[in-house]
Parts: sequence; C-alpha cells; structure tokens
Amino acid sequence: MPPAVSAALTWHDLPFDLLQDISGRLHAAADYVRFHAVCKPWRDSLPPAERRPAFLPWLLAPPDPNTGHRTARCVLSGDSSIAAEIADRGRTWVIRAEDGVAYWLEPRGVLVDPLTRCRAATVPPFPDDIADGAGAIYCDGTILINAFYSPFLDSNGFMRTTSNVTLLRPETSGAAALKRHLCTRDKESCVAYHNGNIISCQDRSFERIVLSKQPQWWQYFELPQDQLGEEERFQSSYLVESRGELILACLQIKDSYCKSSDYYDADVTGLAKALSVSVYVLRDEARGISPHWVRRDGRSFLADRVLFLGRPSSFALEAARLGKNHGGCAYFIHTRDRCLLLKYSFHDGRSELVEEQPAEWTCKAATWITPQPAIALPHQL
Repeated sequence: MPPAVSAALTWHDLPFDLLQDISGRLHAAADYVRFHAVCKPWRDSLPPAERRPAFLPWLLAPPDPNTGHRTARCVLSGDSSIAAEIADRGRTWVIRAEDGVAYWLEPRGVLVDPLTRCRAATVPPFPDDIADGAGAIYCDGTILINAFYSPFLDSNGFMRTTSNVTLLRPETSGAAALKRHLCTRDKESCVAYHNGNIISCQDRSFERIVLSKQPQWWQYFELPQDQLGEEERFQSSYLVESRGELILACLQIKDSYCKSSDYYDADVTGLAKALSVSVYVLRDEARGISPHWVRRDGRSFLADRVLFLGRPSSFALEAARLGKNHGGCAYFIHTRDRCLLLKYSFHDGRSELVEEQPAEWTCKAATWITPQPAIALPHQL
C-alpha cells in the first residue's frame, strides 16, 4: 500500500465488523484493554457486555505467607509476565460456576470484583463464620461456601480436616442459611451444588445430601476402580457444573510409569505422557437406582468445551468464546517436586506442559479466575 494511502487511513475509517473481528482475537486481558484504549470509535459501538470477547482464565497463586497478597498470572496468553497483585487477606472468594468469574463475598452480602475493587452485585447477608472460606455461585443464584478448620487426628490416628459447608439459596435469608459439617482427609476435597443437592467429593468417594427430603438424606457412593482402567492410578478429582450436568473429571497416572525408574526423574516430558483425564456424568437416583457416575468419551462430549480444573471450584468454558485452537481439552496443575501447569487433549489422549509455575506455588490444585476488567468510557479517559 502506498505510504500516502496508509497514512491517510485511521481506526475510524475501518469497518466496524473488521474491528470487532480483531477484538475477538485478543484473548489476553492486557491486549484487549490496550486495543480498547486506542480505538475510541470502535468502543462507542461495542456490543452488549454478554457478547464481548471472553478473556482467557488466569491462575491465582496461593497467599503470600508474609503479606497475605495473591498474584493472578495470565498463563495462557503466551506472556505470563502479565500479572496483578491482589491484597486479599481474610477474604472469602466465590467463583461463578458457569464461567469462572471471581468475586469477594463481603459480610453484608456484597459481591466485589477483586481486580477492580468495584461493587458487582448484592446477595442476602451470609453468616459471620465463613472467613477464609471459598466456594462457588451457581446459575440459579445459589452460593456455596466451604470453610476449613484446623486439622486433627481421628481415633485411628489419621489426619482429618473439618469443613463447614454453608449454602445460601435465593429464597432463603442469611439467618436461614443451610450448614453442614463434613469430615475430610485434607483440603483437596471438593463440594458442589447440583439439582438442589450438595455433592461432596473425596478422591473416589462421594456423599450426596438430598436437601428436599425431611429429614435430609445422606447417600454414599463411589467411583469403582474398574471405571478408571486397570492400568491407571487415581490422582485427584474435580467437580464441574456445565450445561445442567455435573461432571466428574479424574486425573490419573499410568501405573507402569509409577513403577519405572522414570518416576524418580525430573523429566517433565515423561510425566506429561503418563498423565490423563477421564470424565463422568452424574446420574441421579431414578427407579430405585442409587446415584452413580457414567463415563463419557471426552472427544465428543467435550469437543466444544474447555475444562479448567482447580480449587475451590472448577468450570467449563465454551470453546467458541476462546478463539481457535481451543476445545476438547482440560487444564490442570500437577505438583510433586515442582508445580506444573499442564494441558490434556481429549482428542489424542495426551498431556503436555504449558508452563512451570514459580517456586512459591506449593498448592496441589490451582484457583482459576476469569478477569472481567472495567473499561473506562471515552469521557473518563
């Protein structure tokens, strides 16, 4: 293009649909904000918020033991130096189950965006004993908080952790919030709310609390070892609410790898090849059949979704919202000697290393959050 013509063209001269296409390819929050800041004509004609491009989720580091601050890192954009420090000592985090958007839950029932510190919404006040808890907010407005207490030794000499599960549904008030005490082996257990029931997961053991029954029912069931595969060893489990179904994602490792000398090596490639993820769907009690897990083929079942597996909750995003080269995969953290972020593809059944996390990351599972930055209007710039 001749220099004179190139110099004459501006962002304002470009068609809106081209600008919209460009913005849809910017999945790192920092890139989107920069583009948004320099392109005022495009910004003035933005589509509604629910149709704007989705950002790739960020990883949230464990709290710094000295400051209590946490760092959110943009690990999937190709530039993990993009990060934000969040001062959150004593905050209660809730992750939106449908897309991973994170909030702080304030004592008086205010949801606050932890990145912008802006008030996002209000909910009925919660009880005061959920400090340092974490949980999820579901599509119907139900909020579930799981707060852990100090570990203790049980009568058999095993270390246990008591958690206080608090459930607040839209039709209740803070005073009527439902509470349940669960005894788990460690903080790696997970809890979810599904179809009006609470599902608690500890490794391959599950409890379902049927809230509609009076008195409430407690049902226990397991994921049999033969559903994992004879050559697989269980590692960890995650609960994901997606499209009205409760999905169980199990991380497992090849038994042959654990028995080989490679298990003690620092070779990440060998470890990645040995790790895999299997998925199951909960089938509720019907015609006298107890709740149970049904295995699904991840290649077809999750072809158009991406799983982000972590604690306190996991979520699935529509692949179409994340651009090309996504869909049919799961991101997860694996920690042994180092903290590794890996991606498992359901298409070819292989895991690959995405990035090694900083040395201070010692958690067994990550907290994923999807940033929703507030972008200033033209007159505010």
